[in-house]
Amino acid sequence: MFRRLVVGLAIFLVGLSGPFFAWAQVDVGSSVYIPREYTVDDNLVAIGVPSLDVIGRVNGDVLVLAQDVTIKGEVMGDVLIAALNVKIEGVVHGDVRGAADSLVISGPVDGNVTVFASKFSLTKTGTIGASLALMADRAELLGQVNRHVDADVGHSTV
Repeated sequence: MFRRLVVGLAIFLVGLSGPFFAWAQVDVGSSVYIPREYTVDDNLVAIGVPSLDVIGRVNGDVLVLAQDVTIKGEVMGDVLIAALNVKIEGVVHGDVRGAADSLVISGPVDGNVTVFASKFSLTKTGTIGASLALMADRAELLGQVNRHVDADVGHSTV
């Protein structure tokens, strides 16, 4: 059931991405790595890649459909994700939206977080500057959410 939800959300996100392709960097088929010293001066779109690692900076939005996503750098815009495993350890200045089997936030997200996940974790070092909307089988909320939390969770740790 959850995998059908992820696939459905992925199709929805790809449908939304149409306008991005006209003015975005597109990487398809292989792993994508943005090193610490590199800045993407536009949106970053990575569809159908095994992994995306952002260690550097993205001055726009990140739209990704991948198996594994790690953000250790800085994203100036929003992050839209459909992935199996997601780790957000860096800074996201916009919102985070999407679906994942496992999603861990251990860095600051300035905006809202809206996610579907089997396992969701907001670690002690993770912060959400606005609100959290969550649907998950398991959730661990140890970090700070500055506004409100709307959650439908099977099992939670707060």
